Amino acid sequence: MNNNKRDFFDYLAFIGACACFSPMLYFIWLALENSSQLRDAVIILISALVVLAIEHKIRPHRPILRKQCFVFLAISYVCFFFGNYILRQNFDFVVQFIPVWSAYLAFMFAMFAGCSFFLASVGILFFDSKRYVYAISGGFFSFSILSIFIQFADLPLRVWAGRVAGYFLALIGEDVRLLLYKGEIAQIALRVNEQSYLVATEC
Repeated sequence: MNNNKRDFFDYLAFIGACACFSPMLYFIWLALENSSQLRDAVIILISALVVLAIEHKIRPHRPILRKQCFVFLAISYVCFFFGNYILRQNFDFVVQFIPVWSAYLAFMFAMFAGCSFFLASVGILFFDSKRYVYAISGGFFSFSILSIFIQFADLPLRVWAGRVAGYFLALIGEDVRLLLYKGEIAQIALRVNEQSYLVATEC
């Protein structure tokens, strides 16, 4: 097989992976639209990556097919087929052995991991700095998982942040109370010496 034909099939593998993971990327896009906290966090991550790229003079170059590209791409396909054709297609059988929520999380974890490995393979294709590529793919995976758990973990984490802050303020003699205001979205307030401070998700 000549090099041009081989390169064609190599790039076709990347296009196929992009098509496979496009529904997950759309899911993440919807999550970012619905959560200003996640959206702000992604903007901060992208800004940090741009600053790092400028500071360390990291620039994209023309695509170079490396062995590591295909290692990451192969892992992404394994994750995709495991999630879709083992977990999803046999969901009724799988939930006989593990709880439903565990099967759902395993599916989401496999798909997000696959997306992350796919991004890593594309990153290696265009960048020489592996650490920079790992930062991009790792950040994507972290925020993808956060997009699932933020709705469940938001309130407990805000309560925890308020308690930790209140504990340290109480150590220095401040009068501290943690208040909960119920509503469509519960609000946590830290009252310090009759002054109230909102404990937001960013905290």
